[in-house]
Amino acid sequence: MNADLQQQQQQPADGGAAGGASSSAAAGFSYDEVFPALPEKEAPLEAGGGAGGAGGSAMGQWTHKMHVKSSVITQIFHVPSEERRFRETSSQRFGELGEQAKICADIMRDTQTTIEVSSSRDHSLTVLVTGRERNVALARAHVLRALQTQASGNIQIPKEHHRFILGKNGKKLAELEQNTATKITVPRTDDPSDIITISGTKEAIDRARDHIQKISEEKSKHGVEKLRIPRMYHPFVAGPNGNTVKALERDTNTRIRLDREDDEITITGDKENVAKARDEITAIYEDRKQHCQSVGVEVKKSQHKYVHGYRGQTLQELFEQTGVWVEVPPMESDVETIVLRGNPQDLGHALSLVYEKANSVRTVEIPAKSWMHKYIIGKKGENIKRITADYHKTHVDFCEDENVIRVEGPNEELEAVKTALEEKVKEIQTTMDSVEIKVDPLYHRHIIGKSGSNVNRLKQDLGVTVHVPADEERSPVVRLEGPPEGVAQAKAELLEMAHKLQNEVTRELCVEQRFHRTLIGAKGEAIQDVRRRFNQVNVTFPEPGSRSDKVLIRGPREDVEACYRHLSQICQELQASSHRVDLVLFKQFLKHLQGKGRPLVRRIQQETEARIDLPTESSNSDVVMITGKKECVAAAKEKLLEAQREQADVVEVHLMIPCHLHNAIIGAKGRLIHSIMEDCGRVQITFPQPESKSDRVTLSGPKDDVDRAKKQLLNLSNEKQLSSYTEEVRAQPKHHRFLIGKNGSNIRKVREKTGARIIFPTERDENQDTIVIVGKKEAVLDAKKQLEEMIESLEKVVEEEMRIDPKYHRHFVARRGEELQHIANEFGGVQVSFPRSGDHSDVVTLKGAKECVEGARKRILEIVQDLEARVTIECVIPQQHHRTIMGAKGHKVQRISQEFNVHIKFPERDFRERGETLENGDVAVNGDAAEEEPGKVRKEDLIHITGKQEDCEKAREALLALVPVTQEVEVPFKLHRFIIGQKGAGVRRLMEDHDVNITVPPQADESDTLVISGLADNVASAKEALLERVAQILEEEEDRKLRSFHLEVEVDPKYHPKIIGWRGAVVTKIRKDHNVQVQFPEKGENVITIIGYEKNACAARDEILRIVKEWEDMVTKEIEIDHRVHSRLIGAKGRNIRRLMEQHKVEIKFPRPEDPNKDLVQVTGAEEDVEDALDYLKQFEDEHLEDILDQESYHPSRQSHGNNSSGGGGNNSQGWNETSPSSEGFVVRGGPWEQRAPDTTSTQEFPSFGGGPALDSAPAKPVPWGPSRR
Repeated sequence: MNADLQQQQQQPADGGAAGGASSSAAAGFSYDEVFPALPEKEAPLEAGGGAGGAGGSAMGQWTHKMHVKSSVITQIFHVPSEERRFRETSSQRFGELGEQAKICADIMRDTQTTIEVSSSRDHSLTVLVTGRERNVALARAHVLRALQTQASGNIQIPKEHHRFILGKNGKKLAELEQNTATKITVPRTDDPSDIITISGTKEAIDRARDHIQKISEEKSKHGVEKLRIPRMYHPFVAGPNGNTVKALERDTNTRIRLDREDDEITITGDKENVAKARDEITAIYEDRKQHCQSVGVEVKKSQHKYVHGYRGQTLQELFEQTGVWVEVPPMESDVETIVLRGNPQDLGHALSLVYEKANSVRTVEIPAKSWMHKYIIGKKGENIKRITADYHKTHVDFCEDENVIRVEGPNEELEAVKTALEEKVKEIQTTMDSVEIKVDPLYHRHIIGKSGSNVNRLKQDLGVTVHVPADEERSPVVRLEGPPEGVAQAKAELLEMAHKLQNEVTRELCVEQRFHRTLIGAKGEAIQDVRRRFNQVNVTFPEPGSRSDKVLIRGPREDVEACYRHLSQICQELQASSHRVDLVLFKQFLKHLQGKGRPLVRRIQQETEARIDLPTESSNSDVVMITGKKECVAAAKEKLLEAQREQADVVEVHLMIPCHLHNAIIGAKGRLIHSIMEDCGRVQITFPQPESKSDRVTLSGPKDDVDRAKKQLLNLSNEKQLSSYTEEVRAQPKHHRFLIGKNGSNIRKVREKTGARIIFPTERDENQDTIVIVGKKEAVLDAKKQLEEMIESLEKVVEEEMRIDPKYHRHFVARRGEELQHIANEFGGVQVSFPRSGDHSDVVTLKGAKECVEGARKRILEIVQDLEARVTIECVIPQQHHRTIMGAKGHKVQRISQEFNVHIKFPERDFRERGETLENGDVAVNGDAAEEEPGKVRKEDLIHITGKQEDCEKAREALLALVPVTQEVEVPFKLHRFIIGQKGAGVRRLMEDHDVNITVPPQADESDTLVISGLADNVASAKEALLERVAQILEEEEDRKLRSFHLEVEVDPKYHPKIIGWRGAVVTKIRKDHNVQVQFPEKGENVITIIGYEKNACAARDEILRIVKEWEDMVTKEIEIDHRVHSRLIGAKGRNIRRLMEQHKVEIKFPRPEDPNKDLVQVTGAEEDVEDALDYLKQFEDEHLEDILDQESYHPSRQSHGNNSSGGGGNNSQGWNETSPSSEGFVVRGGPWEQRAPDTTSTQEFPSFGGGPALDSAPAKPVPWGPSRR
């Protein structure tokens, strides 16, 4: 029937598509063409019929395999039954993980893989490992090593081959272990044994043994031989440029290494080839030893480098030409003797070449002060290039520290370069001067000026260059360079400026950003009053986007203090009057408040002196904002609520809902009750305080809305009461953990089976034995029955015995049986009885519930195993760090003890550490620091750790990691206040985030060094964070300097309103486009100040000057327009006149009420635009003046006018609907919306089953596409 239905539904679509194919333009597009079906899987051949070929080609792209290899793989391997290490027994409790599952879980966590293990009927294991390829291989090795029985085998390998098996950092051995799934143990280097042990399965051991044997056999073929040949003969073995030894390596296929620091030559390779190379080298050595002679010559140390050449190239050339090796002493040595070694007949020629090379280059020095060097070099080195252009072999070195110029080159070029440089030095000395003055680094930025304005002015006016040292140098020396007269004048100006700056101070006032606009005032009037009152003070506010609260006050000390007090008082007053409350009112009452003139709002504001802000009429908000002093705001709020109760249609209804249901009705974070309030027109619903235990809920609002809310609340309350049936079950608290089960497994089963909620008492509850069951009645009774059965089984008492070696009894009964108390508390109060002291019996009795006794038994056996495996090791840490390592109340060492299950014992404090002294002048012999051996460990530094060997080692590492370190960080002194932050918040946050202590030096020291103390990792992270903060502060400071560039523009005051624009639109656009601040002067002044980046300020200045130029080029003409037409010209809220001014690009001014000529209108703009606007105004007057005159004599009814208007609109609407067919747009035919839904009354579409009465066929009823209507 479904197939028939689908066929019937597709018929109209197919028909539509077929019909539309002939005329797609007229009938639109086919639905199947616009929305083609997604490709499906290829159908079986028997179902495909003849469509197999086409379907196969269409599906090809969906059946291809991916070209990119997946990064996740899956590997399957098996463990035979006879080789399994673990076998799960029937004694294992249901729900508990066996040892095999725990091992697999650990491997999954360590290797980041997924492991699935299944057991076959023959008890063999199938293991499925999924993850990244490298991790899967590692996990496979771990699984086989852990789950498969392990055998062990040994192999004897020569000791010298062990390093080739290990590889670099043991990587080769780890790779071999991973590939063969074995554990390979190689003896340590200090162990004389040459036996390697392999553990794993038999097949894996054989594979690993074969691989190791193969490596050893390959290395056995190699030979290494070391020859002792004096180092003076090594050059003859190597040959010129190493050619001799390279040829020997190539001929013998060996590797030969000549030791530069020793007399040793090492030959490596095949044993036969090594012997050949050894014979060749020995022959060379014997020949040179017999025929060589040595000659020493004295050469000036400074000329040695010319004999040596670049990287010894000259020595190699001499060696190749003469066969004589020249030994030049190292540059750091004071020896001036050069030794020549070779055949006697070749030494003379070599000696001549050495002298020639040594005297080929000479060096001279020219005195020149360091400040002259850059002028001698010239811009981009043009001067020095011109001097040395023809002398390519001459090198000029400028030594700033020595105030000299060093020239080095051949004799024939040296004099010419020297003469040119001396002339250049004389020229600079006559035309320029340099002076150094000392100015405190704090004032350097003022000497530079904003964006370098001061130094640029001195450069332009006097030709003087001012060199100010960088901030990090903290040097007071400022150097001036330029013409002598200009330097003298600049020096006087800068010294005078520094003297003035010494008398200035700067204070910071923290003002919340929301008060900045109020302090500045409209157009800056408020802050201008402050500046006039304290005319020597400069007040600077932060940028609006900087989110800073700091206002800087700078100037003479007395004026700064007075201005600081004045602004502080203003801020206190603003803060007291800025309390704000949001009040939600009903829409009906809001409309009343928003009425004409708002008289009620004005009256409340006058009575309470609070400001009331209503939402706009077009807004959907119903929140009223009240601002002012706290008591005034409270009074205004009460008056508004009282007025709402009196004037609005508000009723108040009380409902009785049980208090224990209040939280459920309110919902998480009040979402449920807020949704009810929104659905019911913002009805106010008030619940009582939780501590009152009251059931009364109050609803207030319009009557209809309150009725709807009341109905919803009652329905919701009934639903909550039906699902809140409660029963109580009593069980001893010691049985609770067994009822809950491991990880809540037992109680979860009861919850899932019954659907009831089971609540166990918390530590704060009074009745610790009461368990509460909540839910539907049937579910609660079922859960109660199951819990009672579980409790009954727990209360059955059994008694068992176990055997424990008597030497461990003391551990359990020590400290008044503390360990036994822990076991009793953990396992339901089970009683554990040990034999009396002196009785050597090993029988221990356990009595309690069966599950409790079994759990206590396992726990005791675990403790005994731990005691058997315990060892004690020592950890040496200086006693001065013990207190830091222990932490407050020992919490750090307690954490380590709990984490690694060890016992840590610290030594007693030394009497010197406690500050005690010896009485009667006694001398401490054993503890005297002067007599302590320097390498001996003091017992006060020994910390003893007791527990398992691996746990003790981990605990020792954890203790050593807690030893604090101290590191110093260099931070410029001027940045310390930014690092510290407001009231120390910045440095405190750094210390808290990284758990370190940061010491900032006192301000009087002016030190740049900050000290960080704490754990090594924390100190490193704190240092990195501190340096990042310093870089951020420097970047912000540099950006602040660039952003505070000031530019002044003189503009006639009459153009200021034009630049500001209507409601500040023009100047706001300039500020936004160029990201600058534009400050206008007081009335009558003509200087406009622009603040921002220099580039942006210049662009804003050009924009302002362009506007001024446009207004200067404009003309103003007057025209008389009847004043009765003015209102129509202006329009509602000035819309018509603004549109007219924008259209004609002119400004139109209408007369004021006090003007004598009410008809005079002024039009300003370009001459052509003004003429067009005048024509339009005159035409507008002619068209509307006649209407006005007619209206004055005759007033038509509003009804007829409304009918005409609506009629016109109707005609337009009808005309618009009667458009051409082309207005249909994009049309799709044959879609689901055009299909006919099946008619369930039709016997053709839904035929009856056999034997049933026949139904009359009914005509099909078309049903629109979409959900059925019922």
